[in-house]
Amino acid sequence: MVAALLYLQYFPGERELEGFLEILWAWLQTVKSGITGEDWLNKIDQLQVQLSLAL
Repeated sequence: MVAALLYLQYFPGERELEGFLEILWAWLQTVKSGITGEDWLNKIDQLQVQLSLAL
């Protein structure tokens, strides 16, 4: 949520990216232990495919 709010402050109107950041932020809140770089990249890739985004 915070990431999405920061993004909206600087890039208003980008709804797709806002949704992507909100989902990513929600996922981060569920992580109970540390994550690896590989976990992070896999989640980003998964969300891009899921949301059909090409960042």
